[in-house]
Amino acid sequence: MLFNPANKYTWIIESSTGNAVAYGWWQHAKGKTEEERAATYANRYRPEGMNKALMDVTSGARFLKRAKLLNTRDTLILKELYAYTEASKDGYGLYVKYGFEEVDRVTVDLEPWGGRPGELNSYGLLMRAARN
Repeated sequence: MLFNPANKYTWIIESSTGNAVAYGWWQHAKGKTEEERAATYANRYRPEGMNKALMDVTSGARFLKRAKLLNTRDTLILKELYAYTEASKDGYGLYVKYGFEEVDRVTVDLEPWGGRPGELNSYGLLMRAARN
């Protein structure tokens, strides 16, 4: 991901400490057919030692819902066009403040994966219409 020229990154640095406190990631997501997205999903990066089942129920679930929401539309993520993003609970309020609306959600109980009872991994899938 870091070396993909379609991906753009920015860091938010706390000026008093010089520590990174957040980051933003966006990309120009070309519209793809269902078959193209299925091929991308089947060939996704899965390094040795990764808990593949856990990644499938977290990131994999978000990928599949993103594919359904974006369909064949070209989308520039985090720009002033029709936009899509995924937000953890920490970033959710900021996106809503700036006009994003939750259109779906992926929530996974982490207890079967070694998490504490009741520990959840949850991401809001958010979209915002173009602004004039």
